[in-house]
Amino acid sequence: MITTSPPPAAIAADDPGAAVTVVWRAPRRAALRRAGEPVLTVLAVLGAACLAATVAMAALRVTPLVVRSGSMEPALPVGSMVLVRPVPAAEVVAGDVVSVERPDGTRVTHRVVEVGTVAGPLRRVTLQGDRNPVPDPEPVVTATVDRAVLVVPGAGRVLQAAGTPPALFAAGVLVGVALWTAFAPPVARERGRWLVLPAGADATGAGR
Repeated sequence: MITTSPPPAAIAADDPGAAVTVVWRAPRRAALRRAGEPVLTVLAVLGAACLAATVAMAALRVTPLVVRSGSMEPALPVGSMVLVRPVPAAEVVAGDVVSVERPDGTRVTHRVVEVGTVAGPLRRVTLQGDRNPVPDPEPVVTATVDRAVLVVPGAGRVLQAAGTPPALFAAGVLVGVALWTAFAPPVARERGRWLVLPAGADATGAGR
């Protein structure tokens, strides 16, 4: 059995007049692993970016919201991502864009047009969408609101697409294939081997 390390690509026999060429056939697993390395790198970068974003949002106490209607256009286009941060209702003023939950449990992200004092920290906040001709029917009485701090147009569509079953399935398949090609144990038929070819034969396709 030959146990020496493989030559660079192909080596000629010691005899200049030899009629054969000795070549090393790389294992198939090595080729698969090399093909999977870029995928693993991309996944690692994306994972690190998601982790960093999650930690940053937790530290800054911000939450991403997706704009699903056009009532706040053009300030908040449909499909935008809005980062909001909780603040006392007493700190908001007319002109701020805030997100609140209505008594029926639905969430609305509109602009503040009026703030009135109720009692203690409670405020009566009147909202209106930029495209709506009149304020919202009922003011919201609350002690805290989520005030918009950043708007990223189009990012909301990406968040929505990433959460769909096809996207999650595709991501799972991609991760599984990358991990399999990188860490699956080799089998005998996938080990590298020496090949003896006639002189002048094409070594690039040897053993396929």
